[in-house]
Amino acid sequence: MSPKNFKDFLTIGLCLQTGPDSFKVLIGPFTLVPMEEIHTSKSSTFLYKAEFWDFIKTDVFTAQNFVYKASEAFDLNREEIIRLLQKEVSETASLEWQPAAEQGFKEQFDWSQKLFKNNVVKKTVPVISQSCHTGIGENLKIAMLLNLLKQKSFGWTYAYFENGKGFIGHTPEILLEWNRKAQMAQTVALAGTLANIPGAKAVISDDAKIRQEHNYVIDDLQLKLSSFHAEREKTEVLELKHLLHLQTRFNIPMKDLSTFITCIQLLHPTAAMGVYPHNAEVLKEMSLFELQKNRGPFAGPIGIVDQNQALVVVPIRGIMFNDDGASIYSGCGVTAESQYESEIQELENKRNSVKKMLGLMND
Repeated sequence: MSPKNFKDFLTIGLCLQTGPDSFKVLIGPFTLVPMEEIHTSKSSTFLYKAEFWDFIKTDVFTAQNFVYKASEAFDLNREEIIRLLQKEVSETASLEWQPAAEQGFKEQFDWSQKLFKNNVVKKTVPVISQSCHTGIGENLKIAMLLNLLKQKSFGWTYAYFENGKGFIGHTPEILLEWNRKAQMAQTVALAGTLANIPGAKAVISDDAKIRQEHNYVIDDLQLKLSSFHAEREKTEVLELKHLLHLQTRFNIPMKDLSTFITCIQLLHPTAAMGVYPHNAEVLKEMSLFELQKNRGPFAGPIGIVDQNQALVVVPIRGIMFNDDGASIYSGCGVTAESQYESEIQELENKRNSVKKMLGLMND
């Protein structure tokens, strides 16, 4: 990959971690492609990209709206990307963050509790955001991505740039991963969070509210995958540097890319990001809250697709930016047993973990 290629990526492109030290870099401009080209192309790598609420904005949530052909694609390892980034000018910054939009979150929380009381749904995922009005220039974007790449931790680093705006982060959550050779796909229920402090690992597995929230996501996936003969693994504790989660993996027999894309459309949004049980009318109502309207790509599926492998992640634990400023969104699973102050604290823990990973806050 030449320095010019890399400059092009920083203008419009995607970097996605695909393994412990392996990354795929796609360079735009990106063009929508028909399904026929996706299924017949032997060498092209495609970008799958949708904003979170796109599935209710279109009459039919189909791949034709969200799969793009890249102008160029490269496979790089961690050290190669770090070297390319270090050739660019980088900087650190102390961003001036505004208070989190707590009132907007409370509106969603109170709305959710009314739904629970009336037995409409059992779980929702309200979101909150914290913003700064400092311009996020190219140098700071490079510095944030470098910070992520220099930390080897569980998850998938992602960065998307598009003419001065985009998002960068490191997510612990995939929506779906597929390998043609193994003829197998995998998704994961990831729900239930505690700060990673001494003693928390013993608490998270036995906490009734956290376990219930996680089980709702398991039930949602089992229902959506009922025709796919998916096999569920044992629930375990995922230990990240700053947070703990409950996670349960699902292995799905899958022979071809067409089935993968069909499954993506079926899974999004999972109960980890949407509502449980799945309810189209409740989701539409949820989308009308101001913070939900403005979440853009936060937790909207993004990934890479080709004839041999595909990986679509849920882009959480990141920062969205443009030339005028930036926002960090975080969400939390809410049930009838949720305590408002506990959820506010969980959301702050998630935002702080993002700032620390990106080098925007001391660890």
